Amino acid sequence: MKKLWIWFMMGVTITAANAVVIVTRFPDYGVSLLPTGTTGIFRYEIDIDADGIYEVAIDSNSGVQVSAMSNNHVRIQTLPEAPPDTGSEGWSLRLGSMIGASPESPAVWRNEPIGAGMRVCTDLFCVGNWPSGNFVATDPNTGFLTIFPESGYLAVEFTNSTGLHYGWVDVGVLGFSPTARIYGWGWETQAGVGVQIVPESSTALLMAAGILAAVFRRQRKENQEA
Repeated sequence: MKKLWIWFMMGVTITAANAVVIVTRFPDYGVSLLPTGTTGIFRYEIDIDADGIYEVAIDSNSGVQVSAMSNNHVRIQTLPEAPPDTGSEGWSLRLGSMIGASPESPAVWRNEPIGAGMRVCTDLFCVGNWPSGNFVATDPNTGFLTIFPESGYLAVEFTNSTGLHYGWVDVGVLGFSPTARIYGWGWETQAGVGVQIVPESSTALLMAAGILAAVFRRQRKENQEA
């Protein structure tokens, strides 16, 4: 009878020989970037590889716009505007997408020191390419039901002392206001190797339970037929 061994490591996913994806996730519902008139953080600098130098800063600019700004050694996937191309929008990838040298069409790799827009709001409307869904959940910090933004995944390419690396940042932006939440990020530690956007911990555990259940059923069937 064949035996199948499955290993699950919280925060670490083995993708290939000598290639390790490190995932960092905030507890509960992440870090909130709040608009003007409220208390909270307006800018959060994300140090993906924990080397003391941030890669991407998510900014809630005066309660009008949420944008992603890349440091000098970083490029992110964006949708450039038509000529004269005075800006761009952050491109949101899906769970399971691969991030590597070739950007996901129609996005391109660009350095965005000024910022790539995710969500822009005026008194009348909000626009932006970033996913704008929302869900209602109990805020662990207050105990009250709160509307949280559903997330999208920002593709990141950066260099550090070991070479060129790929990663992502999980960011949610509300559809009706320039309010964002940062849920976490991940990156491939082996230089030059692409990375897949892996499920959240809860999703991964559900997948693990499903796989283990299937293995159990197969082993049980084999034992009955023996």
